[in-house]
Amino acid sequence: MSSFLKRIISALIFVPIFIYFVFSRYSLPLFILISLIIFLGLLEFYSLATRKQKQGGTPLKGGTPLKPFKIIGVITSLALASVAYWTPTQFYLLSLLLMSPLLIGYLLTLLTKRYFLEVGGTLAGVLYLGYLVSHLLLIKHLPHGSFYFFLLLLITWITDAVALGIGLKFGRHKLVPHISPKKSVEGALAGLIGGVLISVLANLVTGIFAEQTALSINHALILGLILGFSGQVGDLLESKLKRLAEVKDSHNWIPGHGGVLDVFDSVIFNAPIIYWYIRFFL
Repeated sequence: MSSFLKRIISALIFVPIFIYFVFSRYSLPLFILISLIIFLGLLEFYSLATRKQKQGGTPLKGGTPLKPFKIIGVITSLALASVAYWTPTQFYLLSLLLMSPLLIGYLLTLLTKRYFLEVGGTLAGVLYLGYLVSHLLLIKHLPHGSFYFFLLLLITWITDAVALGIGLKFGRHKLVPHISPKKSVEGALAGLIGGVLISVLANLVTGIFAEQTALSINHALILGLILGFSGQVGDLLESKLKRLAEVKDSHNWIPGHGGVLDVFDSVIFNAPIIYWYIRFFL
């Protein structure tokens, strides 16, 4: 079975399930799913961070491989998700309290020069997976949160799909070949346009059936542009981690797609952005 066919089959199976959880009146299944994403994503992140390169470096620091405190990272990250689910209004205060031991420990390592890589790598995983991904649960708690959650996924994944398809077919100019040789300027621009168009289209269609839920055309344009750009930045960051770790995919959990980070790398970056855009401007 070709890789492309595996991608299609996996998408047909997993995307409807994910969308069902997003719109379900029961939020607990979504909380469990996002907690699973955080857990598996952390395993992948720490695996990439500890993988020794041929030159002896690691994605987070040149030199010896990292040895993050994985259990501490997992517990802290899942605690952040729990706070976002149970007490979203106190998320930022409680997040600071939960991460303060790692933050203080990291500052101390700067002074003592001991366990710098271990604490730094652990904290990086918590911030990347635990903190950023927990914003998905914060989005769900917003008024019309299910729609905004769906819009986030739609813009992000359409941007990725268009960028990949156009890039493979018409890409002539490399975007950042030292990070991701297959990504092209043409693909990135097409993905950006695709994200804007799907954002406008989704809100126009939604406005027909639920006018109070849909965004204005101006907000749809701006949000599509911002998420189309930042999502590709998130994709490049994960590509950089994989390139330094000398692997093609972060894992093989999802046939045809790779690991959790391969699927949600752009979503991870876009989640806090759409959350704060809605909080500030809507």
